[in-house]
Amino acid sequence: MQVTDSYGNFQPFAFDVVKLEVSGPALVIGPNPVALIGGRVSVFIKATNNAGTIRIKATTSRLETPVLVMQSVALETNQMLELSSSVR
Repeated sequence: MQVTDSYGNFQPFAFDVVKLEVSGPALVIGPNPVALIGGRVSVFIKATNNAGTIRIKATTSRLETPVLVMQSVALETNQMLELSSSVR
């Protein structure tokens, strides 16, 4: 994520604290809240084994609150085994 102004210009001097709220079949991996560093922050989101709509809301004390929406699909057990055995 990165902070931009109303014209889409990157704001490298933003150092706000961002609180993440995740709804749906997913979890935040790592610290929450997190601080922007140079106007940016990276987060890891882990999907569960269930299908559904994932919504990620990023809240700060002074910036707009964006919401990212994505769909996850369920993997069958045999698909998970195929994926894990192919990664070595």
